[in-house]
Amino acid sequence: MHSQTSSDNTEIIKLLLSDITYRNEYSYSVLPMKACLFSDDDVNYKKDIGFQELIDICERVPYIYVNTNRTRKVFKQFMIMTIYMSEHEYEGNKYYGYTIEPVTRERDLKAVEKIKAAVTDAIKEYRETEKQVDDDSIDFEF
Repeated sequence: MHSQTSSDNTEIIKLLLSDITYRNEYSYSVLPMKACLFSDDDVNYKKDIGFQELIDICERVPYIYVNTNRTRKVFKQFMIMTIYMSEHEYEGNKYYGYTIEPVTRERDLKAVEKIKAAVTDAIKEYRETEKQVDDDSIDFEF
């Protein structure tokens, strides 16, 4: 995969990833809890996208698939994924370069725990709402 440098001067998305991962056949499924949009190399902040907005955008609880290799690993701890929005192509497939780093500073971990609690509540609310919609849409014909 193409190595992304900080001199590319492109828009980026930073995702706060949950500490809960699910192993798939070729990758890991990870829950993004929050997204931040930046431009001009992580200098100019543009917008926060909270978890409820991510649900609205994806029309479901969003999970992303992370492929790992020797230099990019997924841990069972909170992580920041930085996605560089300049599109690349490799063997006919389009992709975006990204890096993953663990959240390690104590004050950041405390803030992340608060975000995780809000995300857990949003998932519960979404699932309850979805169940109600499913229950309401059942029609019986006799």
